[in-house]
Amino acid sequence: LSPSFYLEQLTDLREIMIRVELNPIYEVRLPAHSVVVPARERRKLSDKNGHFNLEFRSGTFYDSTYVWYQTNDARTPPGGQFLMRPVSVGPDNRPFKGPMAIEFILPDNVVLPEHTGIFYLDPRNGWEFMPPAGFEGREEQLASRAFRTLATSGEIFALIEDLTPPVIEFITPGNGATYKRNEFRRVRISVIDELADINDERDIELIIDGTSRIFEYILSRAVVSYDMPGPLEPG
Repeated sequence: LSPSFYLEQLTDLREIMIRVELNPIYEVRLPAHSVVVPARERRKLSDKNGHFNLEFRSGTFYDSTYVWYQTNDARTPPGGQFLMRPVSVGPDNRPFKGPMAIEFILPDNVVLPEHTGIFYLDPRNGWEFMPPAGFEGREEQLASRAFRTLATSGEIFALIEDLTPPVIEFITPGNGATYKRNEFRRVRISVIDELADINDERDIELIIDGTSRIFEYILSRAVVSYDMPGPLEPG
């Protein structure tokens, strides 16, 4: 058994050794990347290259908390690929009081892809997309090569490129169907994205005749519904 110590002594810990006094002696050494975050102070935890960063605000935790991360060997998601190794962040057994900021920065030798974001690994549902945070536009992200989001618990996080486009199918009008001009008043479209998923109507844009339209998105059915303002013109 190790002697007792104060939580603050774990700050900047670089290695954890587990030693079992058997014959022969069993010993395991694990790299540790960690920081102690006081409840009312700000802290930051980064890898040695600055490509993965965690930021904690005053009030992220209820009390002083030991936070750590390590790379993880999670499986590659179907239809996507990891751009950096997944990272497991702890503690993962309790919710935080407030959010922590997560940042992945792509190395200069990696081409910045278009359909990429931060995901966390849900034990039941697999990889779940996390809404981005901290950018005013695509140009700012291109300049910084960074991807950022907020989280309120420790999880396995990864930067994933989505390689599979959404499946979009017309329900109404049906393929090859014909309608009377005055009877066709509603467009219904099925939109399914297996990896990134569709969270709400903000993830979709419906354009008809060059104009963006306001529509209803039925999340439980993954269906876009739009009521035409008037009869369609022939053609």
